[in-house]
Parts: sequence; structure tokens; C-alpha cells
Amino acid sequence: MRFVAKLCPKNRFMWAFFTSLILATSALPTMAQESQSKQENKKKNTKQKEKKTIKEIIKNSERIDGLFTLFRDKDSGELRLLLKPEQLNTNYLYFTYVENGVHAAGFSLTRGAYNVSQAKSIRLSRHFNKIEWAEQNTHFYSKPEKAISRAEGANISPALIFSQTIEAENKKTGAMLIQVNSLFLSESLFAVRPLPNPDSKPHESFSLGKLSSAKSKIARIRNYPENTDLRVEYVYENDTPYQNGGPAVTDPRYISIVVQHTLLKVPDNPMTPRFDDPRVGYFGHQITDLSSSELTPYRDVISRFRLEKKDPTARLSEPVKPITFWLENTTPLELRPIIAEAALRWNDAFEKAGFKNALVIKTQPDDASWDAGDIRYNVIRWVSSPSRFYSGYGPSFHDPRTGEVLGADIMLEYASLSRSARLAKLIDNNTLTDNVHSHRPEGCQASEHAAQQYLFGLNALQAFGASDQQQQRLLKEFVYFLTLHEIGHTLGLNHNFRSNYLHSFEDIFKPEITYPRGLQGSIMDYPAVPLQPNNALQNQFYSTRPGPYDEWAIEFGYHPPLDDADAEQRRVDALLSRSVEPALAFANDADDMRSPGKGIDPRSMVYAQSSDPIRFAQYQISQLRSVQAKLRQKMEGEKDLHHALLQNHHLSLALLRRNLDVISRFIGGVYVERTSPGETAAASRPFRAVDVD
Repeated sequence: MRFVAKLCPKNRFMWAFFTSLILATSALPTMAQESQSKQENKKKNTKQKEKKTIKEIIKNSERIDGLFTLFRDKDSGELRLLLKPEQLNTNYLYFTYVENGVHAAGFSLTRGAYNVSQAKSIRLSRHFNKIEWAEQNTHFYSKPEKAISRAEGANISPALIFSQTIEAENKKTGAMLIQVNSLFLSESLFAVRPLPNPDSKPHESFSLGKLSSAKSKIARIRNYPENTDLRVEYVYENDTPYQNGGPAVTDPRYISIVVQHTLLKVPDNPMTPRFDDPRVGYFGHQITDLSSSELTPYRDVISRFRLEKKDPTARLSEPVKPITFWLENTTPLELRPIIAEAALRWNDAFEKAGFKNALVIKTQPDDASWDAGDIRYNVIRWVSSPSRFYSGYGPSFHDPRTGEVLGADIMLEYASLSRSARLAKLIDNNTLTDNVHSHRPEGCQASEHAAQQYLFGLNALQAFGASDQQQQRLLKEFVYFLTLHEIGHTLGLNHNFRSNYLHSFEDIFKPEITYPRGLQGSIMDYPAVPLQPNNALQNQFYSTRPGPYDEWAIEFGYHPPLDDADAEQRRVDALLSRSVEPALAFANDADDMRSPGKGIDPRSMVYAQSSDPIRFAQYQISQLRSVQAKLRQKMEGEKDLHHALLQNHHLSLALLRRNLDVISRFIGGVYVERTSPGETAAASRPFRAVDVD
């Protein structure tokens, strides 16, 4: 400034002018930024004003009402879900099953496969402008009256499976619209591809490849007041497959797996749970009481249908809602009356629990508006598969909170009635150890091996000169066993591999003894089929009714509780104390010795028969040799003689191996008792070595 003061007036004016110009120029970027910011805010405000409403977004969509309101764009197929405020922070049940697939991709990816035995608990919540779908952990419990319950959830991780930005919102009603294509066309809810096995060799196994988002599609939507069903076709691509998957796979580069997703409303009135007991075998859901200091803090609920008496005061009453199974219209006409008769035999067991006509069988009309995918119906389904990898199984799914069975299907394979056996399965020595560690009905092999025995038994009857009537009886009893066993699984019963000791070796061949009571203590066993060379002897082939153990187990699971809690506990204790009775012996999949190194009690063995299984196995081996000697002569006139002889040779070898397995398990075996301490003198010795003799 002192320098400026020395300037002449004219120079001072020029200096002030240039200074102002410099200052103004230096301020231009800031002014420009402010202007740009104002323009951006203006655009942002304009964009917010232009954001489409729910009504505008769904104007070209089909509305599908039900548990969740869905909108499907008529042009693009884009699926949206309208979420009401009251549907937030609420648990729903989620269930999935496979409607169609290929056996090459695994048993769990074939028609009718249930991939969860209990429904998942899904909670929807809002986090700012997003809707989150989280699976809740249902394996733990804390008593609410205890202080430690305030720490409930500690170190337990829920699974956040999906998060989606809210596309539009109705400020007045609070309704929120979200896109859900990315939820159902991904594997967020259900992992279609199994987790990789680190021990597997990729070049030796069939692979699904990568999921194609472009080709996968929501194939069908059905919406009901209490459940929303979406059927999705997942398409997988593999440019360089190592395996072709067999003739059922059209092109191994492109595989389609059709899966149905179901969201269910949680029952408003939860069924009273019934807790598991080791003396009786039910499927169940593991729940640990974290507020308990007991040695065994378990509250495992058993899986069972909800049955309530119409007349609670009556000793025997019809249920308010019976257990209803529908025969799918795919069921062979000639088998429908046999299957219905067999299924209704379970009503004898339910009478022990106080119910009359607890189970009802109906037939699906050919013009029915529903199919087996509708979980409101329990369906006995039939398939005819090219790979013939099972004969039947009975999956169900239940509410993890209470164990209530919410849906069940029974899958039966038409090929099980065929005269053709799968030689590869028979030759493979590992066939008897498949799924041996599975405690789910999907791992059931009873029907598979019962079918093999049916086929060999048919040939044996022909070799022994049996009449057509006897051969028809063999078929009828096989279908009876198949139906009863798989329905037993849906009722909640798991396997019982100790039931074959019900009759002596002599009595097992006396139909006047076996038909009224059953061949085994339980229909849930894997029994051997008795064979005799004497055509005049009309022994029973398969059990055709629930056994004494099944009746006892149904009474435990389904008898309505008494009003007085103390009286009810005394009733249950008295019932379970009967477990020491020989006819009520129980051992499940964890106990059986079907494969070397598994189990220690030789009485818990599949394919055994009678209270003297060694003698029975020796007798069966002699019958196998007798049949083998006669087969060539009896089949001489058949067109497919060579194939028939080869098949029956391998069938007889498979049965021979099973009988030798039964005998061998006694060497070094240990008898195990499941009884509670103090129940009997035997209970004081829970383990006893098999006698050398």
C-alpha cells in the first residue's frame, strides 16, 4: 500500500482496476462450482420428483394375490413383490423341493426330492432403503423366565441371504415394492449345486457347470392365502463337461433343474411340541436349551402331523382334520386299490393313540386343477425314470419350532415292478453302504432292496413251480410293504433295525402267526423275504401291517396329552418303560451294521430275519443254491434267456452276500441296550459281548 500511495492518481486508478480484475478472475472457479452444484441439486430434486410410483411401475404387470402380493411384468416377466408394513419383522417358513432334474446331478436333484427336513425360518426386515431376508437359527432355546435369556443370540449367526433396494414406496399405506427376480433366479434361497467334495476328482464326476442368468426363468407362480409357490427352471452351462451324464441327459453342456420355492405363513396356533426319547425312533429337529445347566439340555422336537380329537372326552374319536393322502393320477390303475388298502392299515396303529380313521386316502381326478407341487396336498406320486435309482421314499418337512409336519409326498418308481434289475447296482459291492449315515427318508433303501428281493422271489417261485396266484400274492405284499414303509416315514418314524427278532425261526414260516401280527416288530425295518422250496407252504413274504413297535411308537407320538401335567408325565413314563419288551426293541441307522466298521450290535442288522438270524441266513443260502440250480431249466424257453440268467445270477449273488454279512457281524459283536438305567436288570449291563458259541 505504501508503494501504491507513492503512485500518481492516474497510476493508482489503473492499479486498482487491475487488482479488481485479478481478484474477480481468481473467484471464477468457485462461482462455477457453486453454479454446477446448484444445477446438480436441481436435477436431483427433479429426478426425485420424477421417481415412479408403485402404480406407475406395475401398470403393465399381472397382479397375483396370495400370502405375498406379486406383480409380473407382461412384457419382460420381471417379478416384483409388494411388501406390507405388517409383513416386516415377521417370521415366515421357507421350503423347497425339486420338481424335475437328472440323476447324474445327484439323488437330491431328482423329481420329488425334499432338500430340507425342516422348513427354514425366514425373517424380513428393513434397513434404511433396503429389504433384508435373513434365515434364523432354530437350533437353540432359552427359558424366558431366566435372566440368562437376555443374552439369547450371543455368538449365533443368522444368515443374511438377500438384500434388495426398495424400488417404490407408498407413503400413505407404507407398502414397499421390491424386485425379486435376483432372489429367485439365484441360489440365494437354495443351493442347487451341492457343495464341492474336497476328496472328489472333478474329471471323474458329472458337473452342472455355471448358472446361466440369461436362460434361467420363473416358470410358474401359484399364490394362496397361506403360501406362495414359485417354480423356477435353473439352467446350467458347462463348456467342457468331463461326463455326459447318461442317456437321460440330452446335452451335458446344458442342464435344467426345476425347483419349487415355497414361502409359508407360520401357523397362528402352534402345535404343542413333543420331545424326543432315545427308546423310540422319530425324525426330529435338534434344539438345545442354552439356559439349562443339565447334562443333557436337549428339547429335540419329534416330527409328526397335527391330530386333534373331535371329541376330546372319547377314548376313540375321529380327528378334527385327518391325515389325507392323495393318489396321484399317475398311479397305475391296477395298483390303486392295493395302495389304498395298505395305507389304511396305519389306522389300526392310530387307534392305539385314541384316533379312529386318522388317515384318509383319496384319488386325484384326471382333470384336477392342482398338481403334486401344491404343498396343500400330501401326495403318493409315481414316476418312471430311465435311471431307476430308487423304488420309493417318503420325505416330509416340518415346522422347526414344533415338529408339525406341514407337507409330505411319497415317491414310488414304476420300474420297481419291472422284471428288469439294474445289474450295475447289483454288481457294485458298495451298493449296500450308500447313504448309510443318512437319518432322513431320502436316504431310505428299503424299497430298493425289497424290489430286488421281489424280483428274485418271483423267479424263485417260478423255479419252484408256484402258481400264478402265489406270484400275484408276492406282488401284492411287496406293494403293501412299500406303501406302509414310506408312509411311516412321513408320519415321522425313522428306521428300526432291531424289529426282525419278533418271531422264532420256526414261526416265521407260519402265516397263521405272522399275518395277524406282522413278520417283524416294525414295518420300518429292511427285512429279508423268506423263501421255501415247498410250493405247498404258503408262508408270508412281506409284512402287510404295522407291527407292535409301530403301534407303540404311534401311541407315543400321537396320543393327545392329558389335561393334568403330572398325570400326563406318568402316562408317558409308563408307556416308555415298555421299551424292554422284546417286540418293542429299537435301533436306528446310527446303530446298524450293514457295512464293516459301522455299529457293534449284530442284532441291529439289515436283511436279517427271525430271532435266530444265523440259522435263517444259512437256510436262505441253501434256498439260493436250490434256485440257481433250477433257473436254467425253468427259463429254457424264454426269448431273453442269456440276459435273464445273467440278471438272476447277480441277484442271487447279492442276496448271498447279504446273508453272509448277517452271519459275519456276530463275530466280535457287542449287544447294546437302549433302556434307561434301573428299568431292568439287563439295563445294568448296557454292553454285553456276543457269546463265543
